[in-house]
Amino acid sequence: SRQLVRDSLLLRRSRLSFDLPETPDGSQCSISFDATYQIFPFPIQSPQAKALLADLDLLSHLDIRVTRLVPLASLDASLLFGVPIVVQASFESDYAQFHEMQALVRSLFGTLQQRELALLLRGKGAGKNNSGNGLFPFMTEQYFVLIAQESPRAPSSGLLFRIAGVDQLLTEAISPAE
Repeated sequence: SRQLVRDSLLLRRSRLSFDLPETPDGSQCSISFDATYQIFPFPIQSPQAKALLADLDLLSHLDIRVTRLVPLASLDASLLFGVPIVVQASFESDYAQFHEMQALVRSLFGTLQQRELALLLRGKGAGKNNSGNGLFPFMTEQYFVLIAQESPRAPSSGLLFRIAGVDQLLTEAISPAE
């Protein structure tokens, strides 16, 4: 019974969508991901678990923009925080669109992996939909880094990490140690 509850929590998904930057020929496309947690580090009934799930739900309310491409070597791992979020191509309205989205996602992650790059993303707008139940209450702007999951072939999934900002660093500094 406990395993069934844990499995159902790990199956919970949120939709994450954003526009890719315009190409030199002027074309642009949107990309959609299903986001979920591959690991769940908290007891199922804990307040932290509820906050983690609320936080995942908030992702679908963010207005996500690609800020820039960054070399993986330039990322400061000490600023990555939270539980990594696994992203995969989202199921679209029919299988033909879903297969197109899968191809687009594989192409994106394959390029990121081959060139050892990550996407720096900015999300705005969750604060107006956040009732303070998530891990990051009342934040109106968050930064993320999206990297390809290591794969010998073209990767079909990636990892989304939050990047700590001033608000998170100050909260950590003044929070009592647990």
